[in-house]
Amino acid sequence: MTANSDLRAAGINGAIVLGGALPSPGVIVAAKTQWTYSSQRDFYDGSAFSDTNKRWFAGLRDAQGTYTGLLDLSGDTLLNAASLGAQLLYLYADSNAGASSIGLHEVAHGSGFLDATVDVNLNGMCAINGAFRAASNWVVFSS
Repeated sequence: MTANSDLRAAGINGAIVLGGALPSPGVIVAAKTQWTYSSQRDFYDGSAFSDTNKRWFAGLRDAQGTYTGLLDLSGDTLLNAASLGAQLLYLYADSNAGASSIGLHEVAHGSGFLDATVDVNLNGMCAINGAFRAASNWVVFSS
């Protein structure tokens, strides 16, 4: 498939995967409900005397994001991984699981450091959320 083919999907089959790509050797992280990925860049003001407008210069691209979901009481994979070194993360818009799947569609992958926050509330489900930051170069929309 070529880029800009206007392929769309609902997030129902999205996934966070640790350890490798799907279908194997990666393991889908259980009970998560959302992830975000940000690819912002640093910009530097290179303006000088006599310029008629600001001149910007682009720096490095960043790769980071967040996740949220239900706490897996059998041993939450992301909570455990938050105490380790960099982890190989794969982010899927569609993990090819479920009746509404349009097929396996990876958005980004790379090595990242994780953190986690657990939220246990009388009036809700036990939850977890956290963030990841790049530990190496990330790849976006690989095939």
